[in-house]
Amino acid sequence: MDLQPIDYDPIYLETIGGQKKQRVYGIGSKGVAFCSSSRASSSFVTAVVDEAIEQRVMVTNERIAVMETEMKEKDQQITLLKDEMQQMKEVNNEMKEMKNTMQQQMTNMQSQLAALMRQMGHRVPIDHSPAE
Repeated sequence: MDLQPIDYDPIYLETIGGQKKQRVYGIGSKGVAFCSSSRASSSFVTAVVDEAIEQRVMVTNERIAVMETEMKEKDQQITLLKDEMQQMKEVNNEMKEMKNTMQQQMTNMQSQLAALMRQMGHRVPIDHSPAE
């Protein structure tokens, strides 16, 4: 049993969906005219297709590299924003504590002032305002 060499042209044409207007589409800007009965050798067609594929792979890899860099930059920005937000929360909590402390001190000072005024014989009105 003799093995016949494989003709890749029909396989390629079938893979890409056939030829249209005597052109093989899908090989980029090469636009190589192709016909199954043409004199173009299968090694030439394969070389052109391989080159087109390599170019597409290079372009795709470059795009991926750019996108990865952009993603890293965005991740860094997100991390910085999270850190800033955490710091702002901490400052906000500190300010709430300071407010509570100051309100307590103010209440104590008012009580002390009222007691002092009573000792001096002054009539002190009762404050009915709600504490904040």
